[in-house]
Amino acid sequence: MPRPTRASTRRPVPATLAFVLLALVPPAATPGQVSAQTRPASDAIGSDRPGLGDGAHVVGTGVLQFEGGATVQDGGADSEFVGSLLVRWGLAPLELRFYVPSPIASRGDDGVEFGDLGVGVKTALTEGGAWRWSLVGGVTLPTGSRLATSDETTGFATFVGETALTETIGFALNAGYAAAFDGFGDGTLSLIATPSFPLGDGISAYAGYAGFYPRGMDATHWLEAGLAFARDADRQWDVNAGWDARGDAWFLGVGVATR
Repeated sequence: MPRPTRASTRRPVPATLAFVLLALVPPAATPGQVSAQTRPASDAIGSDRPGLGDGAHVVGTGVLQFEGGATVQDGGADSEFVGSLLVRWGLAPLELRFYVPSPIASRGDDGVEFGDLGVGVKTALTEGGAWRWSLVGGVTLPTGSRLATSDETTGFATFVGETALTETIGFALNAGYAAAFDGFGDGTLSLIATPSFPLGDGISAYAGYAGFYPRGMDATHWLEAGLAFARDADRQWDVNAGWDARGDAWFLGVGVATR
């Protein structure tokens, strides 16, 4: 799942990406089909927090879910405080996603910058079987502050799969691609593998790998881990951390998801 990259300037959507995004939206349904396509809310909240990857869960029809957090990240020469907010709205038969522009405060700077707005969808590909698969896709728009935008409109698509390795250990796999609209072949591949397991009393843990492979540049390899605490069926708190395998960057974050 790459999260939306910071972007700018509107340009025509390449045919390949347009096909991917259109494929996410099912054809119009007849009134009789709509009831069959609606998804009931899950018994417990299913969050894409914490971690760099997403889960396969698509929020139920009519559910409005908020997932927010704050992260301190250090790249060696500089450090930043970054906020995030993802709004998920369940429709029949997919989920709309709004990536609210992130506030970014860098060490030594006086003001706060804001990243770009992202919009997307998430739809289930399979419901039964050993694996559950979903597809996430969307775009980022050139709305960010001068120092926080990447100055390019981008698109992204990610396949997300989840399965149970044992009765207690789960596993999530994200495979995605993100690229600027005017340079679709020069994007970034991503691969995120995340085992997770319960610790009891509503607490679960995960530890995994996230790799990002930009064309023509060195890949980055992250090791990440975190804890999530389900306060009740509709709210989850979390803390997570990540380390660059090269040893010159790290991040530490906290967050909450509620519906």
